[in-house]
Amino acid sequence: MRKFYFLITCILLLSFQQQKKTNQKYSGYHYLLSNGIFIDLKYTKSYSTSDEGFVTTYKVYHPTKGTLLHTVTATHKKEEKKVEVISKEAHGGILADENLESITYKEPSINPFGRNGDARSLGGNGIPYALKVIFTSNKYEYVKVCQVCCSTANGTLQFFVLEDKLSK
Repeated sequence: MRKFYFLITCILLLSFQQQKKTNQKYSGYHYLLSNGIFIDLKYTKSYSTSDEGFVTTYKVYHPTKGTLLHTVTATHKKEEKKVEVISKEAHGGILADENLESITYKEPSINPFGRNGDARSLGGNGIPYALKVIFTSNKYEYVKVCQVCCSTANGTLQFFVLEDKLSK
């Protein structure tokens, strides 16, 4: 009977820890190309699988209001050796912007990979990558989005720099 209670207690503790992990907020930056300013932001991330592949979902929040601004979804299509990252404005509607960035690779690696994009090519290293990702483990399933470019409804380029620093 003691073993049963011990087992139940362990399962509850593990599930509590997993729930805490998925609700953990991380810090990163929102970069606006129009004025060259980095703004602090907070985000959460979660992992899942779908018919298309291994999915990492980021929910990016307003730095002061705490409201949801963007959802960034990275899908690793392992069979195709391709990573697709979709960024959507949270408010939806006809003016909401949705961007797709994608990259392929020849062989998986634990090193980050991505592409510069036009803004970084023209503006130099001070501008984030259009897309930069890294695999989260040597199983090469889920990816972490390090940097991604998206545009707003008025065409302004903006970038999310997701550093995975635990938020205070």
